[in-house]
This record gives sequence, structure tokens and C-alpha cells, in this order.
Amino acid sequence: MHYLCSRTTITLLCCTKNTQLSIFNSNPLAAQITTNDDDPNDSGGPAALIDDNPSTFIHSRWGTDEYHDPVYGCYLDIDMKEEVSTIAFDFIARDHPNTAGAPDIVDLYYYDDNDQLVKFATITDMGSQFPTRLSKGSFGPVSAPVAFSKLRLAITHSKGGSLLERNGTNRYWNASAFTLYGW
Repeated sequence: MHYLCSRTTITLLCCTKNTQLSIFNSNPLAAQITTNDDDPNDSGGPAALIDDNPSTFIHSRWGTDEYHDPVYGCYLDIDMKEEVSTIAFDFIARDHPNTAGAPDIVDLYYYDDNDQLVKFATITDMGSQFPTRLSKGSFGPVSAPVAFSKLRLAITHSKGGSLLERNGTNRYWNASAFTLYGW
């Protein structure tokens, strides 16, 4: 997909190879992405999504139900620091033969002026774009009715199943890279 080439204003939330990445707090863009569900024993956290290293990844907790939100599943909150009304994004699957953790259904929310979440889109069947390790899936563009600077990507289903229900061991998501475009 090359739809982004014709856009005049694009905010790209990713880092360059020259950015120091050895410590999470040394990367200012990583501080703009937070999550409700990160396995500290099996994940590089949100910083792994933008460190330009396919061997690192974010991974939600698995084998437990207490960390998944019953409404939002596993989510990423992103403070873009500038307003946009249209977004598109890419995920790259984890470098692992099992792609069950790849996102499949994502609800998109923006934070309004009162810091309340407003749902503006649902993207489904994302998992079909992740047939193998390091597969790249591109999604969007999707527009909200108003400009916003804070976004929530609520991953409610992975290829392994629902992240909203207690339904077995494939209740997790993961990815090795994420790029967000906004205009």
C-alpha cells in the first residue's frame, strides 16, 4: 500500500537508527506509548515497537486473566503531541513461528477535551496479514470526526482469540514493530 505517499503532512512515530535505545527512558518517543498489559519477563515493552530491531517485541501477559481489560483488552495509549484527524498504522509480527499473538481486531479511540475515550473505528480481520514471522500488516487510513492528539489502540482479539474473555492459553498479543502515521 502506497497511499501515504500523496499526503502532505505525515507524523511518523518511529525512531531513527541514531537514537539511543539501550534504556527505555532515553527514547523520547517510547515515553509517548504506554500499555496496560506488558509481560515483564517476556517483552521489551512499548519501546520494542519502535526500536528498529526485529528481534525485540512487546508481549502481553499470558496464562493469566487478571491483566486484560474487559472492555479494551490489551491497549496502547499514544500521545502524539500534535493533533491529527486521520491515522494509518503498520504492525510487524513477532519474529517467532507462532503468529497467534498478532493483532486481529483493534478498536480505535481518541481522547476528547474532557479526557474521555470516544470510539471512532474498529479494524477487523487484521490477522490475515500476518501469515508468517515478521509479516507486515498495514491498516487505514481511518478518520475521526474531530482532530485529536491522544489515541488508544485497543487490541480486543489476536489471531489466538478474544482478549476480552477468559478462554484459554492464547489470550495474548505481541508485535515486533509499530509505525503510526497521522495527518
